[in-house]
Parts: sequence; C-alpha cells; structure tokens
Amino acid sequence: MAELRVTSTGTIKLFESDDTSSVTIASPASLGGDRTITLPDANVDLTEVNTMPIANLDIDGGTDIGANIADSDLLIIDDGAGGTNRKTAASRLKTYVGAGAGAFDIGNLDIDGGTDIGADIADSDLFIIDDGAGGTNRKTAASRLKTYIGSGGLQFIQSQIVSSDTTVVNFDDVFSATYDNYLFLFDATLVNAAQMEMRYRTGSPTNDNYTGSNTYRYAFSGQSSTNNNVSQNSNANNKWTMGDTVYAATNIGAPAVHGFIHFNTPFTASTQRTWTGTFVTYDDADEQRAFSGGGRVVNGTQMTGFGFSCSSGDFSKFTGRVYGVVDS
Repeated sequence: MAELRVTSTGTIKLFESDDTSSVTIASPASLGGDRTITLPDANVDLTEVNTMPIANLDIDGGTDIGANIADSDLLIIDDGAGGTNRKTAASRLKTYVGAGAGAFDIGNLDIDGGTDIGADIADSDLFIIDDGAGGTNRKTAASRLKTYIGSGGLQFIQSQIVSSDTTVVNFDDVFSATYDNYLFLFDATLVNAAQMEMRYRTGSPTNDNYTGSNTYRYAFSGQSSTNNNVSQNSNANNKWTMGDTVYAATNIGAPAVHGFIHFNTPFTASTQRTWTGTFVTYDDADEQRAFSGGGRVVNGTQMTGFGFSCSSGDFSKFTGRVYGVVDS
C-alpha cells in the first residue's frame, strides 16, 4: 500500500508499497498563504479526476502537429458544456460546420469573391451538380451541357473573316463523323469578279480541292428584281458555279452576295455528297437575283471541308460560319 509521509525537512512524499520509490509533492517558492486541497471523493482515483483547469494547459508550449489535420486526429471537447470531457475525431467538425459529404450549404460558397476564369468556358471545365436533386453531389464536364441544352440545335465549328483582297477562302477540317448535316452562313463582297465558285475539299493526304471530272451536278433557279427568270445548272462539272452572275455591287456596299448552304453527309463513306441552298446577289444598278436549288457530287470520296474562289477577281470581304446540326 502506498504511504504519504512528511520527511524531516518538511517535504511531503508519496512512497510505493516497496518503500523504495517515491513521488515528491513540492510547493512553489512562495505560496503567499496557506492552501487547502480537497479531494472530491474518498475513493477517488487521481488519474481520472477531470478537475484540471483549462488555463493550466500549456498549448503554446506544445509541439506542433507538423502536418495537416486528418480525419482521425483527436480533439478534446466538453460534451454538452457540462464538464464532461470527451475526445472527438476531427472528422466530426465537417458535419458540424456543414462540410460533410453531400451536406455543404451552397450558401457558404463565396462565388462573388472567387477568381474569374478569365477565358471562355471549355468542354473540359467542371461544374458541380446535385445528381437527381437528392443531395448526391457530383462533378460534370461543361461538354455535357451541350447535350442537355443542344438537342436538335446547332454546334459552332469554324468561322472565316476576310477584310482584304484574297483569291480563295477555305474551310478545312470542318466535316467529321460527329455530324451528318452542316449549316453554312455567308456573305461576301467581290472585286472585278464574275462568279463565285465552290469546291469540296479532301483532307488526305493534304487539304486539297476535290475536282473530279464531271462529278459536280447541280441546278439552281430563281428570279431577278427586274422580273426576269434566272437559272444556273450543270450535269458534268468539276466545281459548283454559283449563279449566272455574281455581282460586285461596289457602289451599294457590302455584301454583294449572301446566303446559306446545307451540306448533307459530306464525310460519310459510300454516300453521295449533297448540298442545298439559297443565295442572293446584287449589282451596282441595285438589281438583285435570288437563287435556290441543290447539287451533289457523284463520288464516294470522303470530304473534310470546302472552299470558295472567284472565276475572276478577288474577295474584298468574306464572312462565313459553319455549324454542325445536332441530332435530336
């Protein structure tokens, strides 16, 4: 049995039962008066008494953890603020502050204070989504938004803008297996030109005009503003010549010609490459001619693009935009 003794020098010591080891209870240099320590229970185990004041914890003098706080790290907590001290894992703090899985309050996101992306949204950018509106948060790529909102719509592919004289305008690598149908919108101003010409282009081995002999077949007809019938057709050509005359219209301002073209299955193997379209031309005398019609290439060559040139002269301005038609 352990004994508590007062030595001849007045020191209090707690001796083990074998009387060989002891614990000395020492006082500060100056007590400043008598002190009485009262144990809470006659049978108390001093190692289990939760009576040390929190002010006596030397937190500043402790050894730093030296690492990020982990879920398994332990903290001391006064359970219910009633003096019952318990341990708690750091992971419980996530639940308390609303940052647990599926539980972070969206109101805590400081969106206004965030750094702007500083660029256009790309397909690989990520958004947060509540999957099924049931609290299961997931990431989703921006590319999925196209599918969600773009069913049956148009997907921009490429544009070309010319503001100085040039002889050709090409749209390379715009056709692929992604879409069967494409929409092309354009307007152009010509200098000393007679007619616009269009040719399909192939990407193998390089981007070249497709000029297969007698393979372009087309028929376009319309009306002029002076009440004359106009038409333009061929059953054996190596290009599509647009309109019987495409005017420069330099005096009335740009554009001299504008319209749209629908390309069908230009990339699909073993199918005909067809197009339909409507375009209008203007001359300096303010006459206009409107054409509608279609054409095809009698060949199974895989087309990857198309291009425009003039039978004579140049383009002084040209703006064109290609869109893929998304299947619904």
